[in-house]
Amino acid sequence: MNNNEKLVYCRLKSDGYTKAAIAAVMGVCGGESGFLTLKEIGYTTTPNVNIRAIFSSKLGNASEAYINQCKTSDYNFFNCVYGGNYGNSPTEGFKYVGRGFNGITYKDNYRFFGNKLNAAYGENIDLVQNPELLEQPKYAAMALSQYMQAVKNITTYEAAFQEAFRQNAGPGYTFAQYAASTNPVAVQGIPLKRKKGQAYLDAINRGDFSDACGGSDLGPLGASGLLTSFPILFFLTLGGYYLYKRFRK
Repeated sequence: MNNNEKLVYCRLKSDGYTKAAIAAVMGVCGGESGFLTLKEIGYTTTPNVNIRAIFSSKLGNASEAYINQCKTSDYNFFNCVYGGNYGNSPTEGFKYVGRGFNGITYKDNYRFFGNKLNAAYGENIDLVQNPELLEQPKYAAMALSQYMQAVKNITTYEAAFQEAFRQNAGPGYTFAQYAASTNPVAVQGIPLKRKKGQAYLDAINRGDFSDACGGSDLGPLGASGLLTSFPILFFLTLGGYYLYKRFRK
């Protein structure tokens, strides 16, 4: 297991999550990035058909010419898809891209979760002025824990998984609606993340994480290792990590 996996486990354990909830949250996030990605990657070389699937609410009906114009740089692209929404000015989409283990996006959400971290953990940070702080594993784990509070007390794995997936993809929809989606990100992502979460639950029950927190429930910090439990398909790493772009969180 890599350092970021240990860190997330310890953060969730310290915050009182059940074993089932920890495994479910880790499965959803591990199924997206393997805890190796802390900032949204660019899309300048991504095929337009994939971009339409990931950002269907913004670019699903856009012309090829418009999408190609957006793809001329990361700055232009993220302003195209995030600019002018949820607290962002038209040119702030690039500044408030998806960061952290669950890709928190938009200025309003950075402000909200910055306040949550300060209140819950006694921090004194300003994520609006310093959004790059969410690229630090410590703060990414804190933000993930605060984001997934609805999952915290669920004691059965499948129920916890469904709620964690729904929260991450966008709580405005039911899990059944996501499961019925024909979007390949959902079709392929749900079974992958469910399987990954079950693997985490098995590891927790075996005691694989028993020494992870080392006397401090904050766990180790540092660079990630490689997650080898299951292969991560490139498309799911790219698209699954941002399923919620289709349905706002």
